[in-house]
Amino acid sequence: MRRVLVLFFLFVTPLLLDGQAFITTWRTTSANESITIPTTGGGYNYTINWGDGNTNSGQTSNATHTYASAGDYQVNISGDFPRIYFNYGSQRLKIIAINQWGTQVWSSMESAFEGCQFLGALNTQAMFSNVTLSPTNYDNLLIAWNDQNLKPNVIFSGGNSAGIFETKRFIKID
Repeated sequence: MRRVLVLFFLFVTPLLLDGQAFITTWRTTSANESITIPTTGGGYNYTINWGDGNTNSGQTSNATHTYASAGDYQVNISGDFPRIYFNYGSQRLKIIAINQWGTQVWSSMESAFEGCQFLGALNTQAMFSNVTLSPTNYDNLLIAWNDQNLKPNVIFSGGNSAGIFETKRFIKID
């Protein structure tokens, strides 16, 4: 009976916890290429599974990993990971998908994916579950929408607002 319980916890527990992870897909184009998870500020203490059999724990800032061969890698981040911060940095062209948002609390999305031009797949399911906007932030969001010049004859498809604005305006939400 003891063996069964040990095997259960070794093999089933990681599957149950996987729903809590922030999961992204990254593309490397050459052997021995590295990726860096960009962070800013404090409050980090996370574990990262690099998708190639390697894992690092206790990360408190940027985490870097080198892949032996080129390819697409699914990277899982769990633990205290309050924010990702590309802000037009050098890693912005390597991330290609957000597969799962996870259950961590995001401290800010300001410049989170700014400049990530190959970020194609964006899983918006549960992206904003348990998110609360203060009245001030809600007002700012509505005011920002009101200030936009909308292009005529563009169909808005829930969750995809690309191309409906004539000008870009970034909203800072605390």
